[in-house]
Amino acid sequence: MLLYRKKRIYMACPYPGEYHAARETFGAREIHEPFAGVCQKRNWELYLIQGSRPEKTLEVLEEAMGPPDLILDSGGAGALAPGLKKGQVILGNEFSFSGNKTLYFSEGVYGGRADFLNGKILQGRVLTVDKPVCSRTMKGKLSEQADICTMESYFLAAAAMMRGIAFLSLRVITDLADSEAVRDYKKNHRVQCLKLYNLLKMIFDSGEWKGMLTGRMEAGLL
Repeated sequence: MLLYRKKRIYMACPYPGEYHAARETFGAREIHEPFAGVCQKRNWELYLIQGSRPEKTLEVLEEAMGPPDLILDSGGAGALAPGLKKGQVILGNEFSFSGNKTLYFSEGVYGGRADFLNGKILQGRVLTVDKPVCSRTMKGKLSEQADICTMESYFLAAAAMMRGIAFLSLRVITDLADSEAVRDYKKNHRVQCLKLYNLLKMIFDSGEWKGMLTGRMEAGLL
């Protein structure tokens, strides 16, 4: 007799504002550190991982709860590409970090379906940086490499690739990575993260999350 197991999703919410917005949206209950929070439904269970090095927390969580079916990268991002606006949600399709091979999806983002929310989500390249980008000069240089920047996405993508686990990155633009970035981040972060997590909740509640289980990462130079 086969025992049924709920699909297990580990979602990184690196900073307190992101974690609290996610916990509020999903109604997650707090559990002991470092796992932060869990939301359980009939067919899936979502664990919220807090901390600036979520890939490290992931290792501890795996030992306690077992491996996930999906690693989900979430939170805020700075816009690098011209034309992007605050509040837009970006679905990462390739991930880079200085001196490392680019990571990309072997089967297409979200199983090849980029239109699953009728244009509410854009696809984009994600650059992981060591520190926030807060000047037009730096933004101009980096915009040739990627569309948005974060400080965690590459490491989570690499962790998923190493484990052969499905991966998804959904980030909301909180600032334009310019001289106003710090001010915009403080002003917009909570509001935009609530928007992101409500969008994710809609995906989970509708059953669309099942399509997320197909996106595997590979390494290469694009």
